[in-house]
Formats: sequence, structure tokens, C-alpha cells
Amino acid sequence: MSRRLRRNALLMTRSRTYWSRSFRRSVLPLVAALIAAPACVGAEPPAVTWDAPIEVASGEAYQGPWRMNRSQFFFVDDPTLAIDDMGNVGVSWVDQSRKDVYFQLYGSDGVTRLREAINVSRTPTIFSWLPRMVLTPGTPGSVYILWQEIVFSGGSHGGEIFFARSRDGGRSFDAPLNLSNSEPGDGKGRLTRRYWDNGSLDIAMGPRGTLYAAWTEYDGALWFSRSTNAGESFTEPLRVAGEDATRPARAPSLAADGDDTVYLAWTVGEDPRADIRVARSNDGGR
Repeated sequence: MSRRLRRNALLMTRSRTYWSRSFRRSVLPLVAALIAAPACVGAEPPAVTWDAPIEVASGEAYQGPWRMNRSQFFFVDDPTLAIDDMGNVGVSWVDQSRKDVYFQLYGSDGVTRLREAINVSRTPTIFSWLPRMVLTPGTPGSVYILWQEIVFSGGSHGGEIFFARSRDGGRSFDAPLNLSNSEPGDGKGRLTRRYWDNGSLDIAMGPRGTLYAAWTEYDGALWFSRSTNAGESFTEPLRVAGEDATRPARAPSLAADGDDTVYLAWTVGEDPRADIRVARSNDGGR
């Protein structure tokens, strides 16, 4: 064997020895740890258990033809809920036979805290639909509810955005405020000229207690308003998007962080790609 071949063979032997020792030092402990760890692949996931359902409300389950606010609807619908830091659960829904939004509060034990469900909207001749809610802790806490009311104000579609607050844990609510006061059919999210959804609205609270509300109208505008006095009043609505009626905004969603930076997401109708947009305000929605 030539000197060069003997030298290469020696280097290869030393290399194998080095990598063998390195493997034992670094890889084998990892293998041992993996062997000792609980097996995950193929293991049964942790069991998820649910308590027995609680009946919050019931109806006759009848829906007649659409005749605007003269429609014969006899069912309950549109539930939403929120949980505070103390484990209390607020539930809001619509009783279509009464055309109103209702509220009930449950403790963490599942027992109702109110003697009976509270009528929030109190407009028995006008349909109130699709509530959204914020619940704050306290003794008592506050409840803030936003919903769409099928008010026909002269536009092509009916709809206004209403808000009501409770400062006694949901036992009573102040008179509702109309936040939109417009004609184009607020609370509607247009997909096409022939198809749209109701309930295109959202409400959120920042860490400092500022309330934020957003909604869209049938013609496409996305509106935003805020309250810095716990829902006593709201600012004049600010148009965020939807200037082009051929690309209507719809389905807004709100969030706010500890610095009162506000994030608003929505999607776009009349567009097969259904783009998702997000806007941010660094000054609390001003």
C-alpha cells in the first residue's frame, strides 16, 4: 500500500472514531430521552367531558314567509356568550316570537343569577337580531350588548345598529342607543347584489375600558365608533373602508391590546377571491 493510501486510511479511521464518540456524546442522550418520554404517536387524546346541557330558552320552531316586521317567526335564535374573570357567563339571544334580544347571567356553577331573562331591546314590533356582547367582572359587573334592528329608514334595505348597557350585572339595561342612524341598511354584509348576511357587526373592549363598535351597511361602507365613558355615548361613526360600492366591506371583527391599539379585520364582497383586510389604529380609534 502506498504512503498516500496508508495516510488516507489512517485519517478515515480517526474520523470514524471521532464521529463515533461525538455520536455517543450528543445523539445517544437524545435517543435515551426520547425513549423515556411518553409515547404520543397513536396515543389516545385526553378525554373531553361536557356537563349536561342547560336549556336557556325555547320556542315553537315555526318560521313563516318573510314579510318584513310582520313575519310570523316563532323560534329562538342567534345565541352569543361572554365570560368574565370571575367565571360568570353571560348569554344573550333572540326570541323571534317577541322580536327582542334577551339576556341571562349564569355563575360558574351553571345556576342562573337573574330571576328571569331580561329584555334588552324592548321593541316588540321590530325584529332585533344577532347580538354581540362584552361582559366585565365586578360586584356587580357591566354588560354591553350590540345588535342589529330591522328598522326601515327609507333605504333599499332595513337595518340599524343598536347598543345597550347594564351597570348592575344585567338586572336592568339602559335605553338602547342607535349608533348608525342611517338609511342604507346597517348590519348587512353584502356578498353579491342578490345575497347578503345580517349580523355584520362586532363589539370589543380595550384593557382601559374603551368600547369599540364596528359594522357594515348593505351599500358597502365599514363604520367604526368608540365610547370612552362606559357606553354613555359613542363618537360619530368613522368610515374605515368600503368607499367603492363595487367592493363592499363585510363581516368586521375587532380586537384591542394593552396600549389601546385597535385592530379591525373584514372581508370583501363582490369578489370571488374574498380578500381579507386588516386595519390598525395606534391612537385608540381616533
